[in-house]
Amino acid sequence: MTREEILTMKPGRELNIAVAEVVMKHKVVVDEIFGDMERPIDGDDNSVWDTLPLYSEDMSTAQLVVERMIRLGHSDAVSWEHYGNGIYTQSEAICKRALLVVRGIWDEQGDIGLTTNEGEKREESLNKIIEIELRMFEQVRTSEPSLCKDRPETFRAMRGMTHSVLSTETLQSYLEDLQRAKAEGRNLLSEKYARMDNRIPPLKVNPLINDIVELESGWMRELSQKYPRSFRGGAGSFELYLSNELETYSDDTLQLYFADVSRAEKEGRNLAEERYTKLSQQIGYSSIDEMERKREEEIM
Repeated sequence: MTREEILTMKPGRELNIAVAEVVMKHKVVVDEIFGDMERPIDGDDNSVWDTLPLYSEDMSTAQLVVERMIRLGHSDAVSWEHYGNGIYTQSEAICKRALLVVRGIWDEQGDIGLTTNEGEKREESLNKIIEIELRMFEQVRTSEPSLCKDRPETFRAMRGMTHSVLSTETLQSYLEDLQRAKAEGRNLLSEKYARMDNRIPPLKVNPLINDIVELESGWMRELSQKYPRSFRGGAGSFELYLSNELETYSDDTLQLYFADVSRAEKEGRNLAEERYTKLSQQIGYSSIDEMERKREEEIM
């Protein structure tokens, strides 16, 4: 299987089978009644056959591929859904990159679909955003001590998670907002927290803010219902935080952000769950499900 063959595959049966056989190391057969079935290659005759998962068609199923690649030593697999810079769907991107890596084509050819320069540009933009935000956060005056100020790595992890699902274009636009504010002597994080405390009037009136908050808060409610032990915060506080933060964004960045969340909604994705899936894996869990189970055990 060449890299050209891998990259031209469409999400569907052919790509699912390739992932099952090459990445997951499963045997695939076609059953007359149940259709495509798989089981581990090293399974005995009594091993259970399962329906072939839709690895390249469903993001939650693609997480099985991510978990497999992490076990194989590719910890950066947690961010592979961005592979291709929007050329592929998220689950398709994960599957194609996993195939390239396992086949040994990845190191030889580099980041296909997302050029090395583009990948580096995205990472550079994200790192610059987090560092500027951290400097601004450290200058925010608070009436009480802040745990995040004492633990900058926690701040970096949380903000990295927040921005991780946004497109490269949105990140670059927001970086320009931060750099412009910095040149003007403004502290966007101070402004955000001042708005949250209702100490200053609204910074911006843009209908896209309400549209974005509505989508994002809906995803957070879904996440809280699905994982009540891990996510107990009320939607009201989240909406206040997000809406006030969005007021510090330029109209151009808001337009790009709205395009990102609208695209995700059409694809049936939950960006809140994607963010916290990454975070759960960064702190040592295989998934949010495992984190939720640990929370239940602690309570019991």
